[in-house]
Amino acid sequence: MEPTRSLEPEPLEASFDDHGAGSAKRRRWYYGHRVFRGRLLGFAFIAILVVAHAKLHPDPSVPHGAVLAFPAVLLAYALAARAFLLASIETPRYAGAVLLVAMGDEVLRLAAVYLSGAESSWLFPLLVVGIATHAFESPRRALALLLGTAAAYFGMVMLAASSVGRPLPWTATVANEMVFLLGGGFLVSLGQVAQALRRKARRADGLNRALLDRLTRQNEVLASAKATAERASEFKSNFLAGVSHELRTPLTSSRLIAEALRAEAEAAGREDLAGMARSIQDSEARLLRMVNELLDLASIEAGRMDLHPEIFPTAALVEEVRMQIQPLAELRGDRIQVDVTASPPEIQTDLHRLRQVLINLLGNASKFTEGGVITLRVRSLEEQGREWVVFEVQDTGIGMSPDQLQRLFQAYTQAGPEIQRTYGGTGLGLSLSRELVGLLKGRIEVASEPGRGSTFTVILPRWFEEGAAGAEPTEG
Repeated sequence: MEPTRSLEPEPLEASFDDHGAGSAKRRRWYYGHRVFRGRLLGFAFIAILVVAHAKLHPDPSVPHGAVLAFPAVLLAYALAARAFLLASIETPRYAGAVLLVAMGDEVLRLAAVYLSGAESSWLFPLLVVGIATHAFESPRRALALLLGTAAAYFGMVMLAASSVGRPLPWTATVANEMVFLLGGGFLVSLGQVAQALRRKARRADGLNRALLDRLTRQNEVLASAKATAERASEFKSNFLAGVSHELRTPLTSSRLIAEALRAEAEAAGREDLAGMARSIQDSEARLLRMVNELLDLASIEAGRMDLHPEIFPTAALVEEVRMQIQPLAELRGDRIQVDVTASPPEIQTDLHRLRQVLINLLGNASKFTEGGVITLRVRSLEEQGREWVVFEVQDTGIGMSPDQLQRLFQAYTQAGPEIQRTYGGTGLGLSLSRELVGLLKGRIEVASEPGRGSTFTVILPRWFEEGAAGAEPTEG
């Protein structure tokens, strides 16, 4: 048996943070193409702004040659940074190289601020943008850049002031530093939250994959168990069908022999032998009925039950089953009543299977009723544009409790152990009846009360339709 795997996910490599950018191939694509293109576009924008500022607001303290050379410096730096990162991807100093290039980016942004007016430069927000580009990749790297850039900015302002011999602009410098630190700190905080969310997302993803793997394995086990159970059920059904067939043949022969012996005994005036022959016939009839029920149930489970629908008079069927059950009812002292006044004249279904169901229900009613009344009532029902036929078998017998009703239609079981001991039986009749009624596109219901009897209701479509849905009328 496989050991149970832990649901704790394996640590996943970070996407593009301090710990790496996934595989070396992915990092090469990321820094060699995506980041490089972004850096080129950003530097081009900065170069245009610096040159435009020099044209619109010339500053005597800024050499004109430095402004013109600045775009070339940016381009050369972008190419050098790309080559440096690509060379460091598969080395232990990779994380340090990323931080070093980020610091170089901030130095060039500071240079752009210096060339466009220092503390009064309207390019100052570029420094915050630089922090933002790293805050969501690596908050630690962004924090280091934030502190380093703040110190470098102060030094840059001091350099710009000393180069022209003017006092240090404390108010503007402090205000810019505060804005920069607050804005950058906020971005770093957002980056930390985003990083925590990414970690939780990776953890949840790992848990989901582990659960999915476990569910997949469990589904495979269940599918295998289901297939095994289906094969076992098929083997059982085939075995029961074969054994039942082998039993039915000698039982039929024995019944015929007992019938012949009874006829000879009655002709010879040997009533004692005739009674013994009748006992043999009754026992064989019960055994044969039991074997037939077992064979039918096995055929249904194996999906080999064939139906032969036909149109026949309802009243004739009712009279036939009444006559078959009458001898058993007389032995129990029961009286059978039949009510077909509301019955349809004809019904289309499998005559043999419907007869089998009704005989099972009437036999059960007589079995659990002594000196009472058994009523077979047939009526029509029209619901949802369809015609239905309702067969009700009502008795005044011992009835059943709610617990017994829950076990009523289970195969090979009786309503309870006390019922099994007192009345006997195999528990096949009602289970088989329900299966047969289902095959006939109908359903069977039961209502019972201890000490007051039971009522079994069979609802069938009046006209059998192959593939039609089962009975769903509402009893009013």
